[in-house]
Amino acid sequence: MSKKKETQTYDTSLRSLSSLSSLLKSIPENPSVKRKRMSMRTVSGTLQEHLGNFILVGYTMDGEPVQMMFAPTPKDIDSLSTNLQKFIMESGPTGL
Repeated sequence: MSKKKETQTYDTSLRSLSSLSSLLKSIPENPSVKRKRMSMRTVSGTLQEHLGNFILVGYTMDGEPVQMMFAPTPKDIDSLSTNLQKFIMESGPTGL
């Protein structure tokens, strides 16, 4: 006698996803997290005014890690990847 595995199904309709999005938006956000998110949007917006695509990696003054990428197309992602690899290889051990 073999056991038949039950298959779970999930509702992935837009209606269901919209309900989930509404539920998540209704959860109160920590004010410090909200400030950080707004600050990151400002930085991203400023960079987008001057750069077609970019990768930003660093730390805040408080030591919090920051990673940000703006690459609207697969071609942009590939270009950033190539440029980042080139930068790392040419920087040498000092990172200068």
